Amino acid sequence: MFDGILLSFKTSQSEIKDIKDLYNLGVEEDNQEVLVDCLKKVGNILSRIKKNEINCFLSGENDSLDIYLEIHAGAGGTESQDW
Repeated sequence: MFDGILLSFKTSQSEIKDIKDLYNLGVEEDNQEVLVDCLKKVGNILSRIKKNEINCFLSGENDSLDIYLEIHAGAGGTESQDW
């Protein structure tokens, strides 16, 4: 499990470096298609990083731990009435 997370991290690191270079080239050449493509790729990487973060929390020795969650209303007003 940890090997997959580490591999994904290294892949993301490499892709970020490549996107940075591609973005700089797109800015130099004023190529809007390249810039839009870079933004899409950044969004994909951020999504993958978020999934890896969750996998880190839900793997290994901490995976079997239970949790209790409590939600408390705020100081008042219409938002706290919804709770």
